[in-house]
Amino acid sequence: MKISKWARVLVISTAVLALMGLSVSCGGDDEKEVSGPDEYAKAVCQAVGEHYAEGEALFGESSALENAEDPSELQDAIAEAQPLVKAMADDMDKIKPPSEVKEWHEATVAGLTMAAELFGELKDILDKPLEEAMNELTDLQPDLEEMDQPFGSLSDLPSEYQDAFANEPECEGLDIFD
Repeated sequence: MKISKWARVLVISTAVLALMGLSVSCGGDDEKEVSGPDEYAKAVCQAVGEHYAEGEALFGESSALENAEDPSELQDAIAEAQPLVKAMADDMDKIKPPSEVKEWHEATVAGLTMAAELFGELKDILDKPLEEAMNELTDLQPDLEEMDQPFGSLSDLPSEYQDAFANEPECEGLDIFD
């Protein structure tokens, strides 16, 4: 069965989206030092809540990225996603995490930053003629596939942090933690 070239673009973009479900963020203008699992979970979940609705519209089941029918729709969705992901990386970077989760936190920030950069590259690629775009997407695909490496999941955190996220009221309804 032959798959259209733009369907392949959508598949690659969907891989980026799946990885975004593993991300977390924090908001504010100044660096926020938090101590302990409860404060960390609350800070992260408050920030995720700030971006959650916009992220759901872009990355959810009936999202523009999932349902784009032509390259211009996909490009518009990517153009909206890039600043959101960048804002998440910037906001996450403003949290000074407890030492027990510092490595996980920094890897998440790095992963979000890389995702924002890859969204920028995808957007630029989609401006090109189809054949050139397909070649560049093929070249970019290993970077997209490696993007899950810097991300961790909440299950990678110490159990007291997992419990804090599970019990934090600010996390309620944020299905990225499921």
